[in-house]
Parts: sequence; C-alpha cells; structure tokens
Amino acid sequence: DPLSGMRFGPHTQQADIISTYDLFLNADTPSAGMVLRFGGMPTSKALMEYLEGLPSNAPQVAVHSHGTWQDSAYKLSALVAADPTDLARRLVATLRKRPPLRDEKWLGYWQQAKIRARSVVSQAEDFEGRVIAQVVDTLPDPSCLVIANSLPVRHLDSFGVSNLKQIRVFGNRGASGIDGTLSTAFGVAAASTAPTVLVTGDLSLYHDLNGLLAARRSDVKLTIVLLNNDGGGIFRRLPIAQFEPQFTELFLTPHGLDFSHAAVMFGLGYRLLDSQADLPIALLQALDAPKSFLLEIRTDSAAGEQSRKEIITLLETH
Repeated sequence: DPLSGMRFGPHTQQADIISTYDLFLNADTPSAGMVLRFGGMPTSKALMEYLEGLPSNAPQVAVHSHGTWQDSAYKLSALVAADPTDLARRLVATLRKRPPLRDEKWLGYWQQAKIRARSVVSQAEDFEGRVIAQVVDTLPDPSCLVIANSLPVRHLDSFGVSNLKQIRVFGNRGASGIDGTLSTAFGVAAASTAPTVLVTGDLSLYHDLNGLLAARRSDVKLTIVLLNNDGGGIFRRLPIAQFEPQFTELFLTPHGLDFSHAAVMFGLGYRLLDSQADLPIALLQALDAPKSFLLEIRTDSAAGEQSRKEIITLLETH
C-alpha cells in the first residue's frame, strides 16, 4: 500500500515490492493460500475485492500492535495483537529453520503482472495519474511526500512505482477524507529535515485553505503540487456519474476558483504549469525556492478516468 512505508527505500533492492497492483487485480488473479495483513485498511478497491473474494479455506490473519479488529468485509480468520516488526522477524527466523517453500509460479505471476502494468502505463498519454509518477521520480533522496485523499492517494497506489529513494509517505485519513490536509503537510515539514512535498486535489486544498497561514507565520517550507480538476473527480468512479445534472451539482461540485490569489494572499510562490511535461523541472525549482511554493496543474478528471479504464482494459486483454 502507498501508505505502508514499504514501497520506497533501499530495502526494495532486497525484496520484490509489488506496486501498480491496483491496475491488474481481477477475477483471474491466482488465489492466495494465506494472507498476512499488516496495518490499516488498504487504499485499493481492487485489492479489497480480491481479499473479499478469496475462498474461506484461505486464512486471513491481521496483525496490529493496538489489537483493533478492522474487518468491514468480515473476512479475517484471526487477529494477532503484537508488534508487527517483532512478529515478522520471529516468523522469518522460524521459516529459515524449515525447508524452503518458494513457489516460483506464484512469484512469477506477480512479477510479470507488475512489469506488464508498468509497460502499459509508460506508453499511455499524459493524464492525472502520470503526475504522481512524475513527482515520485523527481523527489530528492531523502524526502517526505504527503498525499491527499480521494484521487491523489489512489493515483499513487496505481502509478507510484517503488524505487530505492528514501521517500516517507504520509496520509491524513480524515473523517470526511479531506479535512486538515494542508495543516498535516505543514506539520510533517516542521518535524522533518528532508524536503516535504504535498500532492493534493483542489477540493482538499480549498477545504483547508486557511492552513496556508502557516507559510507566513513560521519558517516552515512546504512545496505543494495541486491537481486542479475543478471538483470531486473521484466520484467519476461511481455509477452516479451517469446521471446529470445531479452528478455535477451534488458530487462533482465544480467551483471555478483561481488558486493563484491564495498564493498571493498567504505569501507563497506560485506557478501555473502549461503542461505535465514541465512538472519535473518546475518541481526542482520550487524545492530550491526560499519559501513555500504552489505548483498548479489543471487537469480533466473525465479524461483521466477514461485513461485509467483504458489501461485496465489493456491489461485484461493481454
């Protein structure tokens, strides 16, 4: 999961981290014989559906240090209240004493599916999901990445390829999904010596706009990459998207705001990018700027959702 802390870092050279799985998990994915689940609920809907579809004789064991049962689908077989790191080390030590159970066919499926997904994505034209991939590729080593809810965290799940850079990922899973995003990001920046980048959607930025006051009242520096698709683009994944005008009025909720004025009011640097191709250089320049900076990319959420569906269809047919 993009929020697991496991997708990025030197350890990815020692173990095969499967990312982009959100794009290829489907009914044809081989069933697991057993699942160990660490941490919170997965971001990916496809992964949740895969876990929910596993046969009843495939145990699913959750591991939480706090011992809270999190199982909205009622699929867990057991809950282990233990320190996840300590449990993992003990399991590895135990397994090393036994004959190896490596299943090359099982491992090969995931490796090939990951490679195929990355190949298809790399050939797709620019769309919202590629912005997240560009940010990950451009971030310095080390760095902190704060990822907003709704589309940004899902784009990171689908298109954020694992790499060796020490990127610490933070997410604020608020009650309504968007509360406190900016304030959380400034808090991360204040507590870290590494550069901090926030990738957020327009509604999340608007919802916590007063959090930008931290840029003027402190010496904390934050670089913000704004995906502005003028509304709640995440809702295009729901059936309600077929019904107008209710969808636009009650779910998409376009606002038409010009965020350059917010940058001026709160004293941030600002740049509206002409194209996604400008992002890498613009992000590096913003990171070198002496103060907090807002980079805005205006996107089309309808086109982005269509691109995502086309990628998934290509993966299903090949």
